[in-house]
Amino acid sequence: MKRRVPSVELDDELKRKARLNADYCLEQAQKPWAMKPTFWGTEDTFYVGFLGELAVRKYLGIPLTVKRYIDFGYDLKYKTQRIDVKTSLLHEPLKQPISDGFRVFVATTEKLKCDLILFTKLEPDYSRVHLLGYINREDLDKAPITKVGDMPVSAYCVYFAFIKPIRSLLTQTTLQAQTEIQKAMSWRKSLSQETK
Repeated sequence: MKRRVPSVELDDELKRKARLNADYCLEQAQKPWAMKPTFWGTEDTFYVGFLGELAVRKYLGIPLTVKRYIDFGYDLKYKTQRIDVKTSLLHEPLKQPISDGFRVFVATTEKLKCDLILFTKLEPDYSRVHLLGYINREDLDKAPITKVGDMPVSAYCVYFAFIKPIRSLLTQTTLQAQTEIQKAMSWRKSLSQETK
């Protein structure tokens, strides 16, 4: 089965904020006292990651902030969900719709402290980010482990078929909010009936 995914166009303001975040992280990574994870990455790695994170923030309606810290475990919070955004740069433009056999990878050395992992792909010309969708953190452990190209570590291999559409995250939280409102209204109604 194939499906289309939403994408976010990257404007100059979003790119500027991503660059500020990337520069800050690179500066922190160079400090002698900095904790060194297995792989810090380069300025471009940080920039690609922040473009993906800011695109997700824009799509979900979360403020596009400039971070002054390096996260270790998750990138943002949406409602009650801690989300880690995984962005990779495409070598050629993404062809939509995407087939179930399309794969994304997460290094096994990642120390994730999130509830959800959200996958995005950045176009080679840095013009837009495609929001592939998400999986629950515990589902990552069920994914097969493989070696990916020249990466110095193994990675979980997640097939597109198992990735939930980001739209369902919006719907899920909307349904949760509606349920909470209905509970509150029924409680208020029962309370007003008791006082009569």
